[in-house]
Amino acid sequence: MTCATLVPLRIGVNRGSEGPASGVTCSSVAVIDGTVSLRVLGAAPAAAVAEPVLLALGARAGLDVAALDELVMAVELAVRGAGRPLLIEVTPDEGRLTVAVRPLEPEGLRACGQALRRLVTDVEIDGDGAGIVMRAG
Repeated sequence: MTCATLVPLRIGVNRGSEGPASGVTCSSVAVIDGTVSLRVLGAAPAAAVAEPVLLALGARAGLDVAALDELVMAVELAVRGAGRPLLIEVTPDEGRLTVAVRPLEPEGLRACGQALRRLVTDVEIDGDGAGIVMRAG
């Protein structure tokens, strides 16, 4: 069964003020067949957009706190300096969480590849270096 939900997220809105904070951007979340897709636009902090989704889905998949923390750090490292729009796809499975991020700069991926491999169970860099798939659990 396919289920899709599209939710726009306003990033940088100060709930206590009349208007948005400077640099407000929007992102969106879609859920299709269990995979959560986060599209990060503009200057939105990609890691901050992804972190709550990673923590919630990782907890549901049964990952322990240490594995979740390391996965969040790996995503932060991978998206650092990434262009926009950026697509982050998170797929939970029993005891595992798979995160795909694209597009990314090949030079940046090569530079952080070793650190990523220490943080997560499995790292696959797309053949053309345009994205990365990380697995934890």
